[in-house]
Amino acid sequence: MDQEKAEALFDAAFRVLRMMARQFARDRAPWHITPTQYHILYLIRDRRTLTLMDMAKHLQVSAPTATRAVDALVQKGLLCKERDPQDRRTCGTCQIFSSRGRCQTQRR
Repeated sequence: MDQEKAEALFDAAFRVLRMMARQFARDRAPWHITPTQYHILYLIRDRRTLTLMDMAKHLQVSAPTATRAVDALVQKGLLCKERDPQDRRTCGTCQIFSSRGRCQTQRR
């Protein structure tokens, strides 16, 4: 691929990413959630329950980052977090979220 085509491809990809970012900001503005928080809602919607450690691995973030994102969603009423009574070492399992959270991931 010559330099001119590579630059054109890069410019096109950059424009698409900017459009996606603007669309995300418009669609999710009422809930004031980050892309990571939005991704978490989709993960839990698809899997029903998920431990914080599994979530962190899937998102490729540290456990504290996943915990902070989940805690923010809990505070917003979009997610509920429960402790595992069988294993106290786990930080908890994120369960299917509130109707407000379910609505959030169904909008497209």
